[in-house]
Amino acid sequence: MQRLAISRGDWSAAAAAGSAQALAASAGFAASGLPGWVLPTGNGSAAAGAQNQYLSIWNQVGSSSAGLSSQFDGVQFSPYRSGTEYALDPGSAWFFIGFQSFGDKAQTLYAVAVLPGDVALIPEPQTLALALLALGATMVVRRRRPV
Repeated sequence: MQRLAISRGDWSAAAAAGSAQALAASAGFAASGLPGWVLPTGNGSAAAGAQNQYLSIWNQVGSSSAGLSSQFDGVQFSPYRSGTEYALDPGSAWFFIGFQSFGDKAQTLYAVAVLPGDVALIPEPQTLALALLALGATMVVRRRRPV
């Protein structure tokens, strides 16, 4: 699993120097030699999945700080910055501390770096239903086809 807890920074859509996004990218690269490290998404009004990777991570580690410590280096019981802006207030972004909330982008919070695709995502119900429908249709077509 390629994840690590890193230093503290503010929120910046452009990954300005010293921001949580910039710290995630540089610390991840320094630790692994791989580019592309980012902050997890964290929309507290969304279910675990692509829009809420923090909830996916929390669920994967057994919803406990001890579980987080086993997967991330240097975990602090302190708020962690999300890569997701709070849609109803452009001056705020989501953060995570065992639960999700939003706060001022200028706050200096901890950051966790993840590689995209590293967080197991739970498919949305409609995506799963569509996949099952396609699988079922494929099976029906194969049975009806003469040999």
